[in-house]
Amino acid sequence: DQFWREELEVEEGWLGGDLYTGLVERYVDRVFVEDPDGFERLRGQSAIFLGNHETQIESLLITALASYLIDGVVVTMANAKHESGWVGDLVRLMFSYPGAQDPQNIVYFEQSDPASMLDLVAGFKRDIAERGASVMVHAPGTRAIQAGQPVTRLSSLFVDMALELGLPIVPVAFDGGLPSEPLSSGKLEFPFDQGSQSYSFGAPIWPDELGALEYAHRRQYVMDRINRMLPDASSAAPHPTRPEWAQEIAAWDQQTGAGVIGSTLFHILAGQDSPGRDALELLHAAESWTFSPGDDARGTWLKRAARILFGPNGPEIDS
Repeated sequence: DQFWREELEVEEGWLGGDLYTGLVERYVDRVFVEDPDGFERLRGQSAIFLGNHETQIESLLITALASYLIDGVVVTMANAKHESGWVGDLVRLMFSYPGAQDPQNIVYFEQSDPASMLDLVAGFKRDIAERGASVMVHAPGTRAIQAGQPVTRLSSLFVDMALELGLPIVPVAFDGGLPSEPLSSGKLEFPFDQGSQSYSFGAPIWPDELGALEYAHRRQYVMDRINRMLPDASSAAPHPTRPEWAQEIAAWDQQTGAGVIGSTLFHILAGQDSPGRDALELLHAAESWTFSPGDDARGTWLKRAARILFGPNGPEIDS
């Protein structure tokens, strides 16, 4: 929380701090670093993180965690459809907090327009050169639907960019968020049945190591380094689930109409041991069933947050 408050230049008690901290505590049960010494070398320099993809929330959380671990901004690429969905809404809300400095740490790729990837890569190169940013890309480009699915796709653009700029590639593996059997419909926003995931960072692949391989073998080498951190498909399973939390979230949704996303975020705040000033105001409003923040910029911002958390039928928001 302190890292991001300093990065964004926001005051203590910022709602985003409680939300991001709560989301990490809820959905990330283990962070594994395969090569601590090698990972320490990444601090203060740019890198390219390439991983698999299980749930939508991991795109937000890996951005926050990796930025903290290497002490620098990580820019994550997400599907363009999420810009107009809850991910885009939440990111815009959090970084529009009064006085906040937007880290511009998420960019969107339109899969129906593959040529636009060249513009994104050019933007990544500018971010790397101008502000020492790193890049996080889900190699498959879309979420898996079953535990243990290996990475079988990876654009050569990111491998080529790593060698062109002399950057290490960090393999990333997300595990535990999907059921053993394929999802019957849709893809997951959060780990299966309110479970959790492991986030594993493989040993960095340094440019000389990658460059020594024949060009045709480089992509497969990176995919193999990601896949070796994933369980075999025959033994892959979700982490322990928490159906009681799923029931509580569904109950808030039924009462307020906040939807799965708003209800989940409210449940995260309600579970914080020491919520900050913003969260406390919202939680008190949930108890009194009315919300009347101040008319200043912060109060106006909190009303926007309240509309997400409370839905159309929840606590009355003073207009």
